[in-house]
Amino acid sequence: MFVVTATGRVALIERRRQGLHYWAVPGGGIEPGESPEEAARREVHEELGLDVVLDREVDRQGSQVFYVARVETERALRLGGPEVQRNSADNSYEPVWVPRELAASLWLRPRGSAMVLAQL
Repeated sequence: MFVVTATGRVALIERRRQGLHYWAVPGGGIEPGESPEEAARREVHEELGLDVVLDREVDRQGSQVFYVARVETERALRLGGPEVQRNSADNSYEPVWVPRELAASLWLRPRGSAMVLAQL
């Protein structure tokens, strides 16, 4: 899920895990009874602390569905959900706003998300 501001910044999760440093697009699995859209909104709420309205689906790669949600301003990001319990020095999650042009050049996960972001 890409959460993008009117000024062109995108919300990502900066990750440090097992000696690796990368950025992740908010997202995750679909729970029983959930639609992909409901899962996307839930994951953004858990990982960023934002309630968003989906703008549109922008890509599908296998079982992964990418959506975009646009917000007017950069609201404060707050990590929640299961990531809070897993957050540690060796497995860190830090929600951040990043300029879209920079974000597309970062090591983004899941694979293929940088290509999708560059096309937004």
